Amino acid sequence: MGVYRHYGRYFYRRRFINQYALLKKDTQETEVPPMKKIIILLSLLILLPLTATSNPLIPIMKTLFTDVTGTVPDAEEIAHKAELFRQQTGVAPFIVVLPDINNEASLRQNGKAMLAHAASSMSNVKGSVLLLFTTREPRLIMITNGQVESSMDDKHLGLLVENHTLAYLHADLWYQGINNALAVLQAQILKQPTPPLTYYPHPGQQHENDPPGSTTTLGLFAWAVAFIVFAAFFNYTTRLYYALKFAVAMAVANMGYQALCLYIDNSFAITRISPLWAGLIGVCTFIAALLWTSKR
Repeated sequence: MGVYRHYGRYFYRRRFINQYALLKKDTQETEVPPMKKIIILLSLLILLPLTATSNPLIPIMKTLFTDVTGTVPDAEEIAHKAELFRQQTGVAPFIVVLPDINNEASLRQNGKAMLAHAASSMSNVKGSVLLLFTTREPRLIMITNGQVESSMDDKHLGLLVENHTLAYLHADLWYQGINNALAVLQAQILKQPTPPLTYYPHPGQQHENDPPGSTTTLGLFAWAVAFIVFAAFFNYTTRLYYALKFAVAMAVANMGYQALCLYIDNSFAITRISPLWAGLIGVCTFIAALLWTSKR
């Protein structure tokens, strides 16, 4: 019995040694040589910069206006004007605002293909143009594709548009600069005279020069309340004296209302209060008081 047990252990041990030898042989055959490992690592190090530079030069142009910096106010208004430009000229203007451009040569080389791809989904378009604005160092890069009819080549056309735009860009007037660029480019495509430099106030600035509070419903309500209060306060005087006091009170109240609106808007300044508007309110009140009162 002891002999059989001894031979059993021997055979199990021998079998284990043989399996281990076969496994070691297989791993040695599949193991990568050290030199080959070094070559693979060097190849990966060389290819890593290439994968880093494979990112797109500019964002994908899904709409006519793309601003990744948030610099330009009223983006919807710019997009609307770009759409009007496309309808009037048949050329799709793709406006892109970036902090900077890393590889301008590659952009100019591949720009036409990028424009063709971006405009492929648009109908009734005979050509396209890229207006690329950089904010870190204000400048304009223009690339055209297709039938962008102009009396100038791309280089001189780009210089013309840039010369009419850079003054605004350096003054951080991006909305005005983009509008001037579109106006000059449209004039060249339609064979029209080059327009002069124009200041295009964006919608938030349209009422900037109006008297404070004159464009709000609160202004009309305040005028009506003041009229009722002063009418009751000056009720026991003669007709002329009543109208005169009423007019002066309304004019002074209007200037106070302007000052209050400026204070609420954090832009208070004595020079921004309009005495002309207050005087007009006073004159209108004087005439109304004379016509509507029955006092002698």
